[in-house]
Amino acid sequence: MKISSAPRELGARAFVRETAVATFWGAAGRVGGMLVPFCLAAWYGVSRDTDALFFSFGLLVAVANVFASGLEAAIVPFAVGARAGSARGGARFAGRLFVVVLLGLAVAAAVAGLAAAWGLPRLTRMDPEGARLAARLFALGLPVIAVWGATSVLVAVLNSAHRYALAAASPVVRAACVIGAAWLGRATGDVRAVVVGLVVGEALRAACLAVQARRLGLLEIPRGRLLDPAVRRALQAGGWLVLGLGILTVNFIVDRAMASALGVGAISVLDYAEKAYAVPVAVLVFGFLNVVLSHWSNTLETPAAGKVRGQVVRTVAAVGLAAAVAGALGWFLREPLIGLAFAHGAFPAAAVANTSRVFGVYCLGLAPFLAGLAFTRYYMARRRTDLLAALAVVQTTVHVILNIAWIPVWGLAGIAASSGVAYAIVTVLLWAHFRAVEARAA
Repeated sequence: MKISSAPRELGARAFVRETAVATFWGAAGRVGGMLVPFCLAAWYGVSRDTDALFFSFGLLVAVANVFASGLEAAIVPFAVGARAGSARGGARFAGRLFVVVLLGLAVAAAVAGLAAAWGLPRLTRMDPEGARLAARLFALGLPVIAVWGATSVLVAVLNSAHRYALAAASPVVRAACVIGAAWLGRATGDVRAVVVGLVVGEALRAACLAVQARRLGLLEIPRGRLLDPAVRRALQAGGWLVLGLGILTVNFIVDRAMASALGVGAISVLDYAEKAYAVPVAVLVFGFLNVVLSHWSNTLETPAAGKVRGQVVRTVAAVGLAAAVAGALGWFLREPLIGLAFAHGAFPAAAVANTSRVFGVYCLGLAPFLAGLAFTRYYMARRRTDLLAALAVVQTTVHVILNIAWIPVWGLAGIAASSGVAYAIVTVLLWAHFRAVEARAA
């Protein structure tokens, strides 16, 4: 079934309907991902090998997400614009961009592999065998960077056409493969199985989305020149956002490098706490923010573009309020929640207590984090990804400075606290810039 190529402003009912669809399927798609750390905790526990796994696996996901999240968000308004000319023009744009991203990230993954082979043993204070294992695991999973990035093009194209269901639910394919592979490797404790499952799962996810996009007439096999002007503009906008997210990935590396100095198991505890914290983040906003980005991108192509500013204020306020409530609940219920999630199998009791403390501090920073995410969707729709890249430098600088000051005092909880403060500062800066832009427009 082909879809209309004309951008349109969604009415209130359509917006609510699409938000419900995206949130429902997004929650369904992330259920599997949420189960991964709990399965790994039960089957593999906390050890030198899990430290190596979480460093390398987390770094693979972080690097892949730098490209995937940046491209996915930046491409939506360009996909809307390309399809505004003609449906076939939009399909050709998507096909060219898919191939360019896949090939470009394959080269980037190879470079990342060489850098990791040299850098990982020097970045952490893991013992030599643990550092070598982390480097081998990272090299094993490198193909996921290219495939995940190319998949983001398909997700962006589907979201831009208001086709959220499969795109939102598709991560369950990847998660199922990771959990299945981890289950197969649990008897021997071979953590390589987890990384293999990640690569296979993302490849299957990409295949499912490509079939759907082709069926809807949103993707066409490219012929002729790949880097046409439309693709170049989309890549330029995506490049700024990728740069910003790449700068933020420094936080991930610094956090784990500093955590490695706190002893065996510290990296694992930090990762488990972050994964638990990701649950309210995923439930509250990710499906909703995908709809918001698509909605604002479409509306900005219509005569009703002036309505977007008011919608931004209401969206940020609603998201911030919901996040403040969820964050407070997370703090007060941190011990029973983490105990319910992790206090079984091979997970030691001491790690449960430490994980609950770190999780609780993360929850205190939930409101500024999610309010800031809502703001970023406005700037993505406006194609101001250069501003987001500049603010990423501010956030990373603040985070690293506070890590240095607070980790000696509070340990892993200092990492969580520095994240929350850095998010709050960036959100305030986004609000100030937005107000200044709004005043000039008025």
